[in-house]
Amino acid sequence: MKVKELIENLKTFDQEAEVTVSSDEELNVLFSGFEVAELTGYDKKKIVIFGLSGQELDY
Repeated sequence: MKVKELIENLKTFDQEAEVTVSSDEELNVLFSGFEVAELTGYDKKKIVIFGLSGQELDY
């Protein structure tokens, strides 16, 4: 995903929401694919960015 695509995706969420980034068990794993979603069940709106299983990059 390109930066401009990420920005467009984030514009669909509440602009006052907090952004949280999730990671795999290994903190240094890089993913080629990821998802942006709203977390529910919190007092404040929260958006999470997380990597998709099977999309790891080899470096």
